[in-house]
Amino acid sequence: MSVATLPPRTRVSAAALALSAVALGHALEVASGHVHPSAIVWLCAAIALAAVGVAAPARLGFLDGERPLVAVLSAALAIELGEHFWKPPGAAAPFLDPATLRPFHLGIVAAGALVAAIALGPPRLRRLAVPSLLALHAALGVWLLRTSPSPHIDVFAIHRESLDALLRGANPYALTFRNIYSSTVMYGPEQLAGGRLNFGYCYPPLDLLVALPGHLAGDYRLSFLAAMTLSGALVAFSRPGRVAPLAAALLLFTPRGFYVLEHGWTDPVAALALSATVFAALRAPRLLPLALGALLASKQYSILVVAPAAALLLHGRWRDGLRALLVAAAITLPFLLWAPRAFVWSVGLLQLYSPFRPDALSLLAFVASIGGPRLPSVVGFAAALPATVLGLARGARTAAGFAAASALALLAFFAFNKQAFCNYYFLCIAALAAAVAAAPIAATDGVSDPAARRRG
Repeated sequence: MSVATLPPRTRVSAAALALSAVALGHALEVASGHVHPSAIVWLCAAIALAAVGVAAPARLGFLDGERPLVAVLSAALAIELGEHFWKPPGAAAPFLDPATLRPFHLGIVAAGALVAAIALGPPRLRRLAVPSLLALHAALGVWLLRTSPSPHIDVFAIHRESLDALLRGANPYALTFRNIYSSTVMYGPEQLAGGRLNFGYCYPPLDLLVALPGHLAGDYRLSFLAAMTLSGALVAFSRPGRVAPLAAALLLFTPRGFYVLEHGWTDPVAALALSATVFAALRAPRLLPLALGALLASKQYSILVVAPAAALLLHGRWRDGLRALLVAAAITLPFLLWAPRAFVWSVGLLQLYSPFRPDALSLLAFVASIGGPRLPSVVGFAAALPATVLGLARGARTAAGFAAASALALLAFFAFNKQAFCNYYFLCIAALAAAVAAAPIAATDGVSDPAARRRG
């Protein structure tokens, strides 16, 4: 039986989701996650393809067999890997030197060879190629961190000061930070006081805790590199066969992935939690509450995955949902109770005062750039609503359906927000890759999803 004949509640269009990930990666590549007319076109294409992937029209089923899907993924990866030669992987000055980039480019060539081995080689060769690809990603990440040891970005400075404070027993949410920029356009007036940033660590506690081992090793970004590589591993091993490892490569070598790593953004933590949630749903159901709880505790906007998780992943399993909430609370509450007012301000209310960023990769910024009004951020929530409804109405009640619906809701939210940059969309690419890997490629393959097996 073909994929097209799968019941609607178990089907996603993996091919459309893979193409969405490629379109989104190219949108970020155009201007490194900033607004640009071409980037906006590709962003809209990514949203449309994600919607098609969630709705999974039966007429696209011919693309979702293993051979056609491997062909789609192989072509997508050829595009992605090629884009690494068009633009340096980071923003630091050393990346402008061709000699400096030579090891990176050699690594990308090696990645292409390993992708070819996965797509075309026998199972024995694939079993060697997949861990080699993961190790190569980690090695390229270490090279990048050594080439750009101190990026000039507030996130990097905030993390280092916050982690130092935590190690000496001070509350990182009660700090203030020096404004490292010469202007104040990056912050709203409510976020500044006496030339300093009047907020503490502005991310959830899980991000800080994950960053700690890397900080102890000399660079907190090592933890986020590990999160990226582990995300790829979880995607690669979520199902047997060639599709899942190729989907993992789609995530690991997305064009601006190393750029996200260089800048020290926290989104790889959320990507790891989402990948772990999908992996647990497929391969280790007892770990699902732990993984989902970590996802809910990883970012402020994780609230957007609650509805897809409840309706598509946890339907009829309220105990797992409750356990996930308890995990998220166990991670977050100690820091909240440490200094409630500082925590609520730094992690929650602060976001309300973030300024409109005209350089963001969002439709709101694009409208403003062509002379239109600066629309409020509530538009983002309004855009996420129909995307969520589509996911709930048409999404597959499987791990793949959850990941696809989450990607669509997050994409819509970011694309219509006052701030949206490279790091925001990294989680969307991770969700799309996880959905591709988790998608059944034949009707008989659907029973490998524990949730589908229980329903059967």
